[in-house]
Amino acid sequence: MADLLGLGPKEQNFLNKWSKIRRKGMVRYIITRGFLYGLLLFAVWLIGSAIDIRLSEFEQALFTWSQFLRSCVLWFIVELLIGFTLSFQSWRGRESKYRYLS
Repeated sequence: MADLLGLGPKEQNFLNKWSKIRRKGMVRYIITRGFLYGLLLFAVWLIGSAIDIRLSEFEQALFTWSQFLRSCVLWFIVELLIGFTLSFQSWRGRESKYRYLS
């Protein structure tokens, strides 16, 4: 069908890859990608916070260890939610492109 529509190799490659991914299911895609996105965002936040605390003149006054751990847990949850949202939007966009091309 894709050959009849005159799709280029880039579009055919997308159709092949996405059909394999979509066979595995939306939930698996959102959980795996969302977790990876969330971890990446959390790592960026953690590195930024560590640099900020280290370079701060008032590093002792900024955080106690328990406050920092609470902040880490909170931001980890927030970043995971952002990651799941991004992966859901990615799924919707790719599904839309897949339906358009197929």
